[in-house]
Amino acid sequence: MAWLTLPISVAHTFLLIEALQAANKDFDMLILPNDGYPVCSYGIRRGWDYFVKHLLGVEPPLEFELTTSMDIFIGDIIALRLADVAS
Repeated sequence: MAWLTLPISVAHTFLLIEALQAANKDFDMLILPNDGYPVCSYGIRRGWDYFVKHLLGVEPPLEFELTTSMDIFIGDIIALRLADVAS
């Protein structure tokens, strides 16, 4: 599994998919549109789920709700903006 931090053209992504299929290679892919760096908590959880399933050989908890410090930080910023708008 690779974490990409640079924006990649969707066309190039589909070319990669086509090449993998043409070579009869198995692959897993998770596309997170409009996600950047740091990766959203959903992306982090899905990465962890992948490792748990494929390295530990067990099923991860279904739809575990992960809250990161970035989620809390963004929530605080949104709350402050809403408070400014309300006043």
